[in-house]
Amino acid sequence: MRMSQKKSFVIGSIGILALFMILFMNAVSRIYKYHFSVPENHPLFIADLSDIRDETLSHYYVHTKGQKVQAVQSGLYADPPFDASGIPLVDYGNETGLQYNPVTIAQYGLDNYELFLQTQDTYYLDGFLKQADWLLMNQEEGKWYYRFDHPVLSLKKPWISAMSQGQGISVLMRAYQYSGERIYLESAKHAFEVFRISVKEGGISVFYEYGTWYEEYPDAESPSHVMNGHIWALFGLWDLYRVTRDPEVLYYFTRGVSALRADLDRFDTGYWVLYDLKSHCFLVDQLYIDFKIDQLRALHAITDDSLFYQYASNWEKYQHQKVNIVRMMGPSLWRKVKLKLNGLF
Repeated sequence: MRMSQKKSFVIGSIGILALFMILFMNAVSRIYKYHFSVPENHPLFIADLSDIRDETLSHYYVHTKGQKVQAVQSGLYADPPFDASGIPLVDYGNETGLQYNPVTIAQYGLDNYELFLQTQDTYYLDGFLKQADWLLMNQEEGKWYYRFDHPVLSLKKPWISAMSQGQGISVLMRAYQYSGERIYLESAKHAFEVFRISVKEGGISVFYEYGTWYEEYPDAESPSHVMNGHIWALFGLWDLYRVTRDPEVLYYFTRGVSALRADLDRFDTGYWVLYDLKSHCFLVDQLYIDFKIDQLRALHAITDDSLFYQYASNWEKYQHQKVNIVRMMGPSLWRKVKLKLNGLF
């Protein structure tokens, strides 16, 4: 009788523990969705491997199938969403307010072009060319400046970004191929010249023996090596090379690929993915891990380097294991709390 009671107690305890774990994991999932999942109105990126190597540029390597256009027009980034010329604005709030963000403008242009390719509607072509012309007219010494202090980082105006240099090139090269106007090509070449310049000298590049990092947030004292910004920059270099076949452009593209390849394992925590290599604890959210995976898939298609495919596959698996979600929530929540506290003092 006693053995039977002990057995029942053990079975009951296991059942209670199992029920607790189910409830706990469900709670974790709800918290995760609240804090880390992608908002419904936020554009989602996908890898598009239909146009990779030939000299005619069409679809961008990772795009939102036009969702970015809808998001901007809906007022996701600012209200009103555009200036009088149809250029998107971003509202940073507080003292910074409404600003032009070259990356937002370039991405809006690229997604307009994507919709034009899909529909042949000249409304989207017009939207694309407006952004290309803004990039053309607002370039200074090959650079697109941010005219405001970064709201979180220590970057003071005016500052530049490898991400905007790369995506700006991608817009301009498509404008050049569509229109035949060489002024777009020359502007893209001027943007490329910034890749030759180190961060310490006012550029975007950090040169190592093993490769070159292109900095989304250039900081001469403490380079951050943000992965997604680096890859967007690589896509711009690849677009320029595909059209011009300039060996120097290919050299800088290859150097950038080599740097990423050498440091890729440093972004992998074994259960999630880091945003950069400076903070060591800045884990990306759902949106970022998704398009990092898509970026690596596109790089694999361009370079035939299986390492990029391997990491993309590993990171996709991380998302489907709830224990990984639990592990990433602590550091991510703590970072959000610190950002809130920093905003108060």
